[in-house]
Amino acid sequence: SPTSSYVEKPICCRAFAIAENSTVGRFVVATREVRPLETVLEDFPVRDWLLRLMDHIPDIKLDPTHCQYLEEIVQFLSGVFPSERVERAYGILRVNSFGFTTPQGGDGRALYPLVALMSHSCQPNVQHVQSGSDSRVKLVAQRLIKPGEEMTISYINTFQGPLERRRSLKEQWFFDCSCSRCEDISDGGLFSHAVLCQKCFDRVLPRDQQNPATTWICQGCQTQYAANYAKDREIQVAKEWENEAMDRANIKQCEDFIQKVESQSLSEFNHFLVKIKSHLAVLYTVRESAETLANRPILERRVELCQSIIKYLYHMDKGQTKKLGVFLLELNKPKMRLAKLNFDQGLSTRKEYLKSLAEGARTETQAKNMIGRYKLVNSFAIKSEACKYEHQ
Repeated sequence: SPTSSYVEKPICCRAFAIAENSTVGRFVVATREVRPLETVLEDFPVRDWLLRLMDHIPDIKLDPTHCQYLEEIVQFLSGVFPSERVERAYGILRVNSFGFTTPQGGDGRALYPLVALMSHSCQPNVQHVQSGSDSRVKLVAQRLIKPGEEMTISYINTFQGPLERRRSLKEQWFFDCSCSRCEDISDGGLFSHAVLCQKCFDRVLPRDQQNPATTWICQGCQTQYAANYAKDREIQVAKEWENEAMDRANIKQCEDFIQKVESQSLSEFNHFLVKIKSHLAVLYTVRESAETLANRPILERRVELCQSIIKYLYHMDKGQTKKLGVFLLELNKPKMRLAKLNFDQGLSTRKEYLKSLAEGARTETQAKNMIGRYKLVNSFAIKSEACKYEHQ
């Protein structure tokens, strides 16, 4: 109806938009014909908007650390504001604010009233990223969002197992996540939280996906393990990875470490193992040389690594994300080199090679758009080589 608040109207029905230019700054313009006596918008003070946000003060007071912080702040401001208002402000900031980096490189937290209204999902359809040098937040759709579909963001790092995700959400935002991903014991078929059995090296999974105190059971020999078994295994792997004796800049050592962990400790797509594989994939790029770019086994290994990481990303964070863009680029480099090797060695035709080059150029464009770098610089080399062969 014409009198309803503009925030309740579909975007296509709103009568205005915010425009900006260098002369007057930001201003409001009509987006369609506005009839006489039609209410354009109804707004309310930021204070009223903030007061609608939850503060979870009773839950916060159950946490000894945050309860102490709150008491110290209340005492410090006792002569200025009533304790109830201080607690309310603390609770709103504690539950609804987002971390940001200042232009000077410092860290802080900010409250974005519109973003604070968005619900959490472990498979969100919107990504929030800091934009510009003034700590603004930009919301970017990761995938197609249909009319009437709720827009969601992730409050946490979604590259964790379900028990870890639920623990983080419960401690910080005081709710139990029951999204489809958290209900799925296979985590999209990848078992990203699975560790390996000490007896038969099959997957070990939690008996109850929703209970942090649940026992873990081997899917092969049915051996039962204590609730902290998986966490302890991951901690042990992390300690070995961070050990001073481990040279993480050495490709051979990283490969040996991954092989050992994958066969003895963590499932193939365990989130921590994927992080190590990501490190190795980037390390291969950093260590590129004329020799490695002509080495077929190395190029094939790089392709294998990137394809594994991309498969994980497709399941864990569906849609067009920055991480996916980064590893599509990482995958594209060795694939293009292999295509060139195949052509030079007579293993593919010129038509097949040109097709590979065209696919590579499209992938690079897509990946750089995901990352946010719209000026495509390096793709010129691929396109130029394709043009050269087309004219021969």
